[in-house]
Amino acid sequence: LHARKCMQAVAMLVPCGCFLLLCGSTSAGGAAALLAAAIAASSWSHAGYAANILDLAGGDAATAAQMWGVVNTIGTVPGIAANVVTGRVLAAAPTAAAGWVRVF
Repeated sequence: LHARKCMQAVAMLVPCGCFLLLCGSTSAGGAAALLAAAIAASSWSHAGYAANILDLAGGDAATAAQMWGVVNTIGTVPGIAANVVTGRVLAAAPTAAAGWVRVF
């Protein structure tokens, strides 16, 4: 259980730091490196998340598949809503730069 929490912490904190540093990036290469590091670190979440679903399903593959469907649906709905809200914020802003400042 401790290893899973560590994996989840790395998968959330490292990308957060990369994205914060990205705000001050002045070069395309630096920005690309920070984005790559954020995406690479986020992959650590699979070590904690994927195994947790199977544990909660009691080791039954059919139950785990159903749980994956429910969990992915719950995770997808806020992602869809966030895109809509972001689009409306950007459309209401006087300039694109001002819009992105409001979004973040």
